Amino acid sequence: MEDKIINLIKSNKIVEAKIYILKKFFTNKKKYCYYMGLCYCAEKKFNDAIKYFEKAKRFGLEHYLVYYNLGTAYIEINDFYKAKINLLKSIELNKDYYNSYLNLAYIYIKENDLQSAYRIIKSVSCMINEPQLIKIEENIYKELIK
Repeated sequence: MEDKIINLIKSNKIVEAKIYILKKFFTNKKKYCYYMGLCYCAEKKFNDAIKYFEKAKRFGLEHYLVYYNLGTAYIEINDFYKAKINLLKSIELNKDYYNSYLNLAYIYIKENDLQSAYRIIKSVSCMINEPQLIKIEENIYKELIK
């Protein structure tokens, strides 16, 4: 069921996804809010997405992807403080989801805090063998030693 929603969103069939979400999850408020948040993210309506993700949390959805997507939406509206809080919670809930680390490092780079960005990427690249992470780590390190 959830795969269908994700596929609709990825195919940019947002209206169809919203109708499906309404039909399938209207009585399950936490999932309804989460998936509606994803739809609003896809539409680049990040303030609306944030409202839905926050509601999903209030209804008890405690999942790393809620916090990751909420953090990402906060990045999009340049609220780095709230983005960090949510990305750190995402990492706390799932230490293996490296996109949370990447977004956190991105915030530090935007704030010109390359040491923190490097520390974040270094910590995750030690845990997860991902060539992209190693490349990012190398690039940040090069900037640090300039």
